[in-house]
Amino acid sequence: MDKKIIAVLLVAVVIVAGAATFFVMNDNDEEDEFDSGAYNIIGRVNSEGSGLYIEKSLLVQPIDGVPVRASNNTPFFDNDHKITEANKAAWGGLILGDPGASSIQHTQLAEIAAMAGLDFKQYTADTVAVNNDTLYYVTNLSDKGKIETNTNIQGGIIWEPQHQRVIQEMSAKYVQLALTNDLFTGHTCCIVAANHDWLQGNSAAATKFLAGYIEGVKFVVSAVSNKAADYDWLVDFAMKNTVGLSEEEVMDALSNITYLYADDTATGSLSGLTDDISELAVNLKNLGLITNSKFDDGDKFAGLIVDDTYMKEAVTGNASTEGKDSVKVAVINGDIHQIAIHVAKEKGYFDEYGLTVEINNKSQNGGDVATLLLSKDTEIGFLGAPPATLNAINGNHISL
Repeated sequence: MDKKIIAVLLVAVVIVAGAATFFVMNDNDEEDEFDSGAYNIIGRVNSEGSGLYIEKSLLVQPIDGVPVRASNNTPFFDNDHKITEANKAAWGGLILGDPGASSIQHTQLAEIAAMAGLDFKQYTADTVAVNNDTLYYVTNLSDKGKIETNTNIQGGIIWEPQHQRVIQEMSAKYVQLALTNDLFTGHTCCIVAANHDWLQGNSAAATKFLAGYIEGVKFVVSAVSNKAADYDWLVDFAMKNTVGLSEEEVMDALSNITYLYADDTATGSLSGLTDDISELAVNLKNLGLITNSKFDDGDKFAGLIVDDTYMKEAVTGNASTEGKDSVKVAVINGDIHQIAIHVAKEKGYFDEYGLTVEINNKSQNGGDVATLLLSKDTEIGFLGAPPATLNAINGNHISL
């Protein structure tokens, strides 16, 4: 062979080898951004779906449909559900309950306080007197039973279907003040997360799961919208999966939740969710809930934790129907926000892809699900965006 050709080939081999080494090194650098317990957000579950309740005794006859604080005749918001400092006196001095410091509902209470120009503080047994310049909160009131036993609160914010249980079964005391749908239109609520290490070796299974889950979401959305035969089945099924609810409570809860799987149903993009997670992370830091001093860039964090690769594959029909796979999924017990995963399994949508789904429904909140993801006791988890964000950042599971 001509020596010049040999020389050129050798140079080419060196260049290609060097390029391969470069890419491998970069890939390793990227992998180092995630520890063994880290997880990625790979899909949406819902937006909206919580409500605020308040003691009837605090209200007078609504003005143009807007609830008004009896003690000072101040509306809680304007006709468009906007809260400003003009509503400060309505919210000031109230003691409201929420499901927990890491919940989206707690974050929303903090936002209400900020919009009204109020301080936001925890009410405890040591609180001597309430200040009208402050909105107070009591945490860990995550269901009707806990709300019934708390004598300090005057109202609160809670997810569906517990919101319906409060305003329907405790109607002698509480009435609906507003839906979060009205105050925070389109806000991110629950998300789908998957252990990062598991995703790297099981991309086909992850895509299969999302493909089946998408069919479950579509069924729920269609049933709720059309109120046909599928709706009756869904209501009955939801009652069986959320024990203790009446038919009316289930129907009202379903109507208040917006079920999703992606921002763009044609492409599977999660770009809007990425923006939401970035903003949420910054808000959580401002609330003092993020304790990791390394965190200072919401966009960087959101860009790392949100990965729509698998959703895009599922939406565009690239989920394989070949082979057999299995996956463990953790969900929050009795949460109607997450009913689509149960529908997908019941209807056999995962079977179409040769996927066996084992559902763990023992978790009481998103923090429990995050713990299972971090410990690798589950591969996929359904949880709220705040606990997903807090556990990833405060646990330093993603390089910041």
